[in-house]
Amino acid sequence: MIDELKSNSKLIGLKQSTRAIEDGQVSKAFAALDSAPEILKKLVILCENNGVEIEYVETMAQLGEVCEIDVGASIAVITKS
Repeated sequence: MIDELKSNSKLIGLKQSTRAIEDGQVSKAFAALDSAPEILKKLVILCENNGVEIEYVETMAQLGEVCEIDVGASIAVITKS
């Protein structure tokens, strides 16, 4: 559930999230469905290859709001403790 982002350690944005997924530091990813298709495709493949669960959010604005930032976000991840 998207509210998990409020109470867990997280990273926001494609570059940081991608690096953390590749390093095995992510327990779950959240992606906005209105992100650019190439970003979503890259994220899905990356998460599948690294065994990371993805949850989809309707809009980048919604994801940004949950992450408590003033702009939209295409991706956010919960990092492992």
